[in-house]
Amino acid sequence: MNQQPMMQNPRPAVSKWLWIILIIVVVIAAGFFGWYYLMGPGKKTTTTTTTPTTTSTTPSAAPTTTPAVAPQIVAKNFYNYYLTLVDPNGKTDFQGRFQSTTKPYKLKTGFSDYLTATLISNLESQFNSTATNTDPIFCNAQDIPDDATYDVATITNDTATSVVNMHYAPVKKATLGYIVDGNNWKINSITCQ
Repeated sequence: MNQQPMMQNPRPAVSKWLWIILIIVVVIAAGFFGWYYLMGPGKKTTTTTTTPTTTSTTPSAAPTTTPAVAPQIVAKNFYNYYLTLVDPNGKTDFQGRFQSTTKPYKLKTGFSDYLTATLISNLESQFNSTATNTDPIFCNAQDIPDDATYDVATITNDTATSVVNMHYAPVKKATLGYIVDGNNWKINSITCQ
């Protein structure tokens, strides 16, 4: 008797387990490359944190709108503006802050973006009455500071205070007083310590 061997189903060239493993490897590789492209090593991420300020409100004395720019940022912007008026040799350019080079001195119009009209008037009086090149904005220093830091302001209703630390040897501190003028914080006083 002639028996023929039983035919088995032919085995596929590639098993189903190999395909499953290949798909898993491709998914893991795609995830890794996606991570590497979006967040991988060497990528810088920026984290923004906000520091809450102390506020106290009294319904009758609170400003109608809260200014968008914090008082200490107004101070930083003011001192940056002020430094643009300084002579490049590092000495305060006494004339660069004024509209003219003769008395009576009037501060340039850009000051009104940061200072109240009262403080501008007081500074002009100081500049017109002094015979020296000292600077009340830099706490009567004759040079500009090497650097400055700006402390977070303390806000109470529509007034605020903050400290500017001017890096001289030794550090000079100016306490700035602010009021809400329109919809903005404006510096109303500069008191050197």
